[in-house]
This record gives sequence, structure tokens and C-alpha cells, in this order.
Amino acid sequence: SVFFTGCASVSTHPIKLTEGVPQADLLVFREPAFLAGGMGLYFGESDKYFFVLDNSQYYRIKINSGRHIFQAKAHASPAFDLEVDAKAESTICIKGKANPTVAGAVLIPFLGNMVSSFMLEQVDCPNDDALKAYKLKESS
Repeated sequence: SVFFTGCASVSTHPIKLTEGVPQADLLVFREPAFLAGGMGLYFGESDKYFFVLDNSQYYRIKINSGRHIFQAKAHASPAFDLEVDAKAESTICIKGKANPTVAGAVLIPFLGNMVSSFMLEQVDCPNDDALKAYKLKESS
């Protein structure tokens, strides 16, 4: 038997900001869904995961402006990559959601180790009213 596994851990010092580099704001939110509801969405970059979101949670953080390849995954699933160009003084919003392909893993368990449990999508930022449906994830 062949097993594909991947571990994810959360760093205690999330993102390092570079002095002199303009910054952007990043808002990541996880939409509520029954599928993958019991799994945390690990969010990070370069295989370093900064925080974990449960259903209906969001997190705000400062990042360096420039190109980023953000990642999302469940604890032992492969990562999903999203390339983002963060412009200085802008706000980037990313929605995390369960990957519908994971539903097939119920019928074919081997698939669970081959596809990411989550997907990321850069979206227009939700307004304050829409964000009220989500709970702010506190820094750990």
C-alpha cells in the first residue's frame, strides 16, 4: 500500500513583515459548509501555516506587498495554491471553501490523499454586514 500524507502545523510567529516594504491587509474567511465541516482550514504560504479557520471564521493580518502564493489544506491533505498580487495599501480578500471533489473520497477513500480538502479564491471584500455572519479568529 502507498500512503500520501502531509502534516501541517501552525507557526507561532505568522508572517514576517519586511522593513521598508509597503504593506497590504489580508482578510481570509471560510464559508460555512457541511462538507469538511469537522476539519480545520490551515492557511499559509511556502508550506508554513499561520492560522486555522473553522466554519464561519475570518482572520485579518498585514502582509508585505508583492506576489504571494498562499496555501490551504486540511491537516493531512495536499495543499491548494492561490497566487495573489498584493498591491501596497490595498486589502486582499480570500475565501476558503470545501473542495467538492472531496465528496468523492467517501466513495473512493484513496482520493482523500490526492486532492486538497479546501480551495481558495480571491474575491471582492465582504461589507461589514456580510462579515457579521462570521466570527473573528483570535490570534493564538
